[in-house]
Order: sequence, then C-alpha cells, then structure tokens
Amino acid sequence: MVGAEAFVPQIESTGYNRGIHVVRTAAYPGAFASDTTEVQQKKAREILYPQIVTALTTQITQAEKDRIAGDVAGVNYDDIVFIGSHERIQQFYEVNEMSDGLLVLPPTIEKVEYYLQYTTYQATDIVNTVNGKVQDVPPANREILAYHVVVNAIMAGCPPEYMPLCIAITRCFANGNFYKSLASTHGWTPYVLVSGPIARQLGISYEDGMINQEANKLLGRFVSLAMLNLAGYKIKENRMGTFGYMLPIAFAEDEQACLDIGWNPYHVEKGYDLNTSVVTCGSTLTWATR
Repeated sequence: MVGAEAFVPQIESTGYNRGIHVVRTAAYPGAFASDTTEVQQKKAREILYPQIVTALTTQITQAEKDRIAGDVAGVNYDDIVFIGSHERIQQFYEVNEMSDGLLVLPPTIEKVEYYLQYTTYQATDIVNTVNGKVQDVPPANREILAYHVVVNAIMAGCPPEYMPLCIAITRCFANGNFYKSLASTHGWTPYVLVSGPIARQLGISYEDGMINQEANKLLGRFVSLAMLNLAGYKIKENRMGTFGYMLPIAFAEDEQACLDIGWNPYHVEKGYDLNTSVVTCGSTLTWATR
C-alpha cells in the first residue's frame, strides 16, 4: 500500500488487526496535496517505485513480523487510551469500529482489574489455547488476552460473574465447527447454549421469550462485541450476509424437564457430568414456531 510517511504505522496496524501480519508499504515523503504534479511524479519515480519493487519481490522476514506485532501490541492493558464524556467515548468506539452500533459501557482500569478477579488468568495471559497450544481465531488470527475478554464483557454490560462464560465462549471462537459458516452470504446467527449449574446460578433463561431476558441478552451482546473486537469479524468486509445479521443469542436448557421425561440434557449426551457447567457455541439460520 502506498501512503504518506505519517500514515505507515496506521496502515500496518490496520492490516495486522485484519489478520494480515505484514502489509508492505511504500512511503511517500511529505504530503501529496502540498506537492505539484511534477514533484509528485518525480517522487513516484525516484522514491515510490523502488520501494514497490522491493515490497513485491522480496520475502517477508521474521524481523518485519516481530516489529509490526511489537508496534501494534505496544499498548499496555492498564494504559489510558481515551478520556471524555460518555458521548465522546461512544463516538471513539464507533469511529474506531469497536462497537456494534449500540451503546457501550466504558471499561475503566478499575473495572478491568476487578473483573479479572473473577477469572483464573492474569491480565496478559493468552486465553485462546487448547492443550497448552495457542489456537488462532479467524479471521484476524490474533492472540486473545484475558484483559481483551474483560474489556468486551464490560462494554457489553455483563456483570463480573459472567467472566468464566465469556472466556469459555472466546475459546470456542477458534473451533472450525463454530467459525466456518460465519462469513457466509447467509445470515448465520451465532448462539450460546449454557448447561449445568452455572446456567441456574446466573439465571440464564430457558423459558418463553428466553433470548430477550436480561442475562441472555447481555451474554449475546458480549458475543457480538467479541466477534468484532477479538475475532475480527466486520460486516461488509468479511461477514458478507446479504441482509445483515441479528444480534447473537444465548439461552439455557430446561434440564429438569429433560430428566423428568427420561431424556439426558444436551451436555450429558456429549459426555459431561450432569453437574458440570458447559458452554456450547454454534450458529443458526432461522428460528420459527408453528
């Protein structure tokens, strides 16, 4: 990509956060608009073209990857990145494409540190791991840290006791059976099924109108923000649903009703103990009743 010198860091960070770890750039010295046509042509021939040829014909190095990753990740979890009124904070998230269009709650340092106490993680621990190995989360393919999950849970309005669920949901994002349909031109809607004691403890509803109950809505909102900010799904860029998408949904199962009629609850069918808390993530095209 060709850009003015001052915009090279933005180009690199934008590419990195879209899953392209190295975007090669050709830096134009100075400002385009302040140069005459003759100067622009001279700079293009003498400065831009050599950079473009080098960018297209040389192998990307590990040093480039490490430098860009280091620059993008240079913000510490407890750094203050913005100060302003609620309106300005909302605007900040909208402009930087970190909100799904609904209001967000500001994730202050104090809140982040408090929410972390409801997890077994330190702020910068990687959560998208399976058997100790980091699993990339498409499409951004970035490492997701514990405080990243906390920030999005706070923004969604989730109380701190939701953190184990939010982390479990985030780990599901790396599973191909979950993410393979989400970029389709169909309007696949992610959902979360919460099973076991935690569903009862947190009041996740399984009754009529369940997806509109408060706990269910908050968890669904977390999925919406996490897909955007953690996984890197952006509507019209890499989520190509023709008519768009509903907000993700969350619900529980009436396990006692299953047991009363001789059925096993879903998580028991999958091999888990009845009193084990389990999160199942999937996606659906339609919901209907007859």
